[in-house]
Amino acid sequence: MALADEPGLHKESAKLFNWVRDAADEPKQKLSRQTDRAVTITATNGRGDTVLGSIEIKKGTVVLSTNSRKRAARGEMLIAAALRGLVGEPVREEVTADQLLMERRSRPRKSPTQVPPEQARAIIHAHLDQHYGKTLDEPLPALGGISPREAARSEVSRAKFVDWLKDMENHAAKAGDSADPMASYDFGWIWSDLGVAELRV
Repeated sequence: MALADEPGLHKESAKLFNWVRDAADEPKQKLSRQTDRAVTITATNGRGDTVLGSIEIKKGTVVLSTNSRKRAARGEMLIAAALRGLVGEPVREEVTADQLLMERRSRPRKSPTQVPPEQARAIIHAHLDQHYGKTLDEPLPALGGISPREAARSEVSRAKFVDWLKDMENHAAKAGDSADPMASYDFGWIWSDLGVAELRV
């Protein structure tokens, strides 16, 4: 496509180009006193280039979007030269900042993207695996200040450990129905990992 050959245009997708000014070519601007109401907005890309505007192909129409009339005029000339004979006379539409704000406020808010239940369950279960895997080697007051792993190996503390683990299972089971990620968590790996699976019944 002719636009892709223009050095100042960076292709972002099949139908979208960013019109940029290279960071190395940026003019050094002198500092000047401005009124309290003066605002300067500069958009840059990941390379530090100033984004002068965007060019989008929409249903046979080439749409240039910029934030100044001067840039619009330059952009029109750039597009006309690149697409000579392929496009007609440009039509310009100006929108004020207030109009843009009003348009944005009038748009219906999109509801947050919901994670599918099975994906949420997998994420929560992975987190619980990590949490309990760490807990097994930490001293717990409920087990007399020793870790669950140590308690499971000790004849004196094993019964206390079994009660602690069953209590955790029962507490999780009461968290909700079988679809609840916490209620559906399987503690079986802990019983097996600590060699006390026969005491689970």
